Amino acid sequence: MKYCATMSTLVVLIISCLSIPVSVMGQKVVFEENFDGLKLGPSQEEGVKKNNVWTKEGPKGWAIETEFKPKKGAAKLPDGLGITEWMGWSFADHAWWTQTAGNQGRGNWKKA
Repeated sequence: MKYCATMSTLVVLIISCLSIPVSVMGQKVVFEENFDGLKLGPSQEEGVKKNNVWTKEGPKGWAIETEFKPKKGAAKLPDGLGITEWMGWSFADHAWWTQTAGNQGRGNWKKA
């Protein structure tokens, strides 16, 4: 009888857990960062020229790598390859970032 009661309790527990919607279980935010306060400047070399669209300056307290460094043992990139906006880490306006590359699916990013 004890075994039957334990199994019944286990079955009820499993059914209860499975009935919790996944959307409710996934609502806990573990970490969040807002970059809306960054001061953006004008484009430099990118094809779409606009003001207030990108920066290499991160939020207060952040250390940002602003230069490209190949992995140890990898060949160095030829001089002149790449453009200022995308060498190293950058923060960009979503609409401008999407437009600069002819979209490439970037417009599908909803939380950028």
